[in-house]
Amino acid sequence: MTQYKILTGLALMLCPLTLAAQSETTALQLTHTYEPQGSARYAALSGAMGAIGSDPASIARNPAGISLFSGANRLSLTYGYDWSVNKGSWYGGGESKMENSAFRFKELYYQMGAKGGSNFSVVLAARNAGRFDRSFSASASGIAANYRRSEGTSSFDNSLADYAAAGVNNLQYDQNGQLIPDATLASRNAFSNGYPWLSIFGAQAGWIKSPNGRGGLYSNNYLDGSGRIMRPSAAYLSLRETGAITDYDLAVALRATETLRFGASFTYTDMSYNLSSIYREDFEGGDYLGLQNRVSISSGGFRVGLGLLYEPLDGLRIGASLYTPSFMYTNIDASPTVTPRKDDRNQTPLVGPATAATAFRLHTPWRLGASAAYIIGHRAILSADYECAFYGSMRLGETGRSDMWDTGSRYDADNERIAAHYTGVHTLRLGAELMATQRLALRAGYRYSSSPVKSGVVSEGYAQGEVFVPGTQVHYTLPGALNSFSLGAGYRITPDLSLDLAFVSQQRTNQVFAFPFVRDYGPVLNRRDPDVQSGKVQPENLLGLKAAQESLRQQELLLSLTYRF
Repeated sequence: MTQYKILTGLALMLCPLTLAAQSETTALQLTHTYEPQGSARYAALSGAMGAIGSDPASIARNPAGISLFSGANRLSLTYGYDWSVNKGSWYGGGESKMENSAFRFKELYYQMGAKGGSNFSVVLAARNAGRFDRSFSASASGIAANYRRSEGTSSFDNSLADYAAAGVNNLQYDQNGQLIPDATLASRNAFSNGYPWLSIFGAQAGWIKSPNGRGGLYSNNYLDGSGRIMRPSAAYLSLRETGAITDYDLAVALRATETLRFGASFTYTDMSYNLSSIYREDFEGGDYLGLQNRVSISSGGFRVGLGLLYEPLDGLRIGASLYTPSFMYTNIDASPTVTPRKDDRNQTPLVGPATAATAFRLHTPWRLGASAAYIIGHRAILSADYECAFYGSMRLGETGRSDMWDTGSRYDADNERIAAHYTGVHTLRLGAELMATQRLALRAGYRYSSSPVKSGVVSEGYAQGEVFVPGTQVHYTLPGALNSFSLGAGYRITPDLSLDLAFVSQQRTNQVFAFPFVRDYGPVLNRRDPDVQSGKVQPENLLGLKAAQESLRQQELLLSLTYRF
């Protein structure tokens, strides 16, 4: 990537939300929660049903599996009770703890089995495909004592005010040194003139300033008695995410021969997401800054899944599946509020324009899966599924363009960063089912999913490069690996009615950043300076703050009732 492209992309990501209200972090935020769920049997086996099939929940692993159900039709409903415990720790601020719980719909399906000599099976289903239900808070203390300047460079832990200053500095640099005065950022038209919103807010709230107000090297305006820039002494970050992802499936499967089966699924995904966040920094002497964000997102799109099952030996099944991205049309609205400095004459919080609504396209990752199952007579089943979701293939696009990958899109830099920062998520699922009696089945499962973040993006809690964020929603989360264990049982109450139960426990550790690493080109604005030309003066690497550690434990209890008719 050329230096020009880097700076152009950075300027776009820091520009008004009406210009670029989404970013690489938005793509990850909306897609990583996606996890199609299903029946209690599916949950008890940790989703390792790609080659077991029969159950409509297996559509999420391999749509060919529904061809294994024959005979009567069936109708099933699954509900669950979810609860989560979220712990956060940040610098020396101690550990915070937040809890959530709720009863939730999981799945409803109707399945028409292959009967009367038919080789076709059909399923109609609605399922929970992920929930946004997250509360996180963390307090950092002693930041100044943890001040870190990288050896041999000008990198250091910094304030959100430094980040706001870098936004306007980089825009000036990208515009060949064309200076932006304080009065321009303070004007009523600033939000519609292509300037970074956070820089506008920072100038109007007294966070940042330029020499004599004429533009140039903008800098942090939180100074000690000697006129030196202060590091934050403490910081606080709190966020609440709510929303849901729901899949509506139509699946068809064909039994080509006794050993070979094919299947296809067509899925419409409906998504809603809401975020409320608060960030605050405190400085010595009682000064402070604050930033609040409210974001609302709605999205809908389609995906196609293809699968096959082959039985090379009696009792052994192997399968393969491919799922296209969900081609999502997404609407977003945002409302930021900024708290000015303590000594600002007007203590009224600063609020952005009435609406920052816009629309964009999102292509979720491709998914490729392989599965195997061994059926031991009528007594037991062992299964294993592997899937890779290619997060580096996510794409953002403009709604008015016919081709997502047209060059010249304002999301080119974001899409390059997606490919550079994110990788395939490798998921292994193992499941076992034992028929204890003719009516009672006992089940267990395990799941492991790797992190979507490439190695080297974070080191020792610090981001190692620039990450693009949308407008003033500067905080972002990088998910870690997930481990999940499950247990369950199924009981055939009558020949037509069965009850299934499952318990699932999963845990993940995430890294939450208050705002990104950024290179501040303010020190090299004067390109005619001999020190700049010789390379003696370099842009500053602003590390941001060290990531807060988030430990998330989620548990759920599911119940499915299935009726055959």
